[in-house]
Amino acid sequence: MSTTALDAAAARLFADLNRAGSVLEGWGAILSVNVDPLIRSTASRSFAAMAATGGAQIVPKVEPLAGPQQGFAVVVEPPMRSTAVRSPGAPTEPRTLLTVSGAAPAGIEALRPSHVAASVGTAAAGGQILHVYIATGGTTPPAIVAPATPPPTADGAGWSLIISGQRVFQDLVVSGYNDRSQHLKLEAVAPDPGNGNAWYARTVHRVLFQGTVSWGDDPPFARQHSQIGLTLKGSSTGALAVAPYKSQGSNVDLQISVAQSYLLALQGAVDTPQLRLLASAANVQGTGIAEATLVPIAQALLGEELKDDLEAVSLSACTDLVRNNLALTGFQPVIRQAGFPGDLVLLGDLIQSGGTPAAA
Repeated sequence: MSTTALDAAAARLFADLNRAGSVLEGWGAILSVNVDPLIRSTASRSFAAMAATGGAQIVPKVEPLAGPQQGFAVVVEPPMRSTAVRSPGAPTEPRTLLTVSGAAPAGIEALRPSHVAASVGTAAAGGQILHVYIATGGTTPPAIVAPATPPPTADGAGWSLIISGQRVFQDLVVSGYNDRSQHLKLEAVAPDPGNGNAWYARTVHRVLFQGTVSWGDDPPFARQHSQIGLTLKGSSTGALAVAPYKSQGSNVDLQISVAQSYLLALQGAVDTPQLRLLASAANVQGTGIAEATLVPIAQALLGEELKDDLEAVSLSACTDLVRNNLALTGFQPVIRQAGFPGDLVLLGDLIQSGGTPAAA
């Protein structure tokens, strides 16, 4: 798939996921793979021919793996024709398509695979998509079987992986930032009722504005106060968007706007990518009293306190989950794009072990 086409597929997927909110339904991650190249690679000619025949359907199942790291194998039974009659001489043994290691990626226990389920769906452009549902950390899977509704996928991409925004915010972004920051601290926040279902982060410490308003010779007075903080939320472009928020109980509306975003940047070699947040320039605007009081403070926070320590946070446990925990028989998933529309998303190509891109 060309870089331009993959960029367009990623943009559509980020927009779809941002609009839908989290689609994980309690799972820690969902891997979606174009399964047809894997079938051709792992199976005998008769097996592959059956998979390519109209009306054929593969049946994935999950088997536990033994060994030091343990884990899971996703195997596929030979496909049955729509008549449910197997061809004479057709293979009967299951074939391993991929394995999921039970190791903790980059030592992050919250992303350690603990349970796996699988299902197969049909891509919009045709072909079969294998969906692998991965429970992580100590989270109990919502069910032992895959959900009935498959997640959105990036048409044309070899694979995509959706990782829980809750896990990424709690165990990578917030913890990594707070370990570095000496002043400003972040917290992970559960979805707001009635306002989407994606986790996000916000500053714990807020800027406090307070004063009194009085009139006349013997004035009654009104107390005015407002506390303003910053949020980091997924967006339809795949960047984390920074925005101001007022704490509950504020009784004065200070007019201030903030425009800044954090892109997910893949750095380093293609086979050993590092994933980090990269800030755009901050644009802070205010009117009235906010222009003189809050704008300089917000600019300082965005330019130093937040930016420097957020850009130092490593998200490479997510890329390690792909590189070290997922083994596709005969192929290597190569990460080409990353975004944060609500949950964190990685996607890219399938490269054959010899270095050749997989045929669609």
